[in-house]
Amino acid sequence: MFLKKIALLGAAIGIITLPLTANAATLITNNDTDEVSAVKITNSSGHLCSGYFPGGATPPHQTNSTAWSIVTFLCGGSGSVCTADIYATKDCSGAVIASASLDLQNPNVTITQIYNPRYAVSGSGTTVTIGYAQ
Repeated sequence: MFLKKIALLGAAIGIITLPLTANAATLITNNDTDEVSAVKITNSSGHLCSGYFPGGATPPHQTNSTAWSIVTFLCGGSGSVCTADIYATKDCSGAVIASASLDLQNPNVTITQIYNPRYAVSGSGTTVTIGYAQ
């Protein structure tokens, strides 16, 4: 009986975590600027800034990897598409440099607008690259 309960518990855990492992994408942020970068989710109720969480801001001239499950958590309640503003600060203060749209079902990032012509921001698949315009 004890072994049946363990097997049932294992099966339940496997079913619950299947969506997390089946969609094991990673958001990659390449920050090729001299400033820290962070994003603020704009279409969720919390309007959370990624810089408030450990590892949520990308330091200058570094690459940051964020599990897609964390992206989905930050976008909580925003449906299948999440929108975000990109900042050149850790606390999402100051002017927005660009906006992005994230397809949460089929992990993909699209840069929808660049507000500051000083920056070049691009999105391809689950990779975002922030640099200076030439």
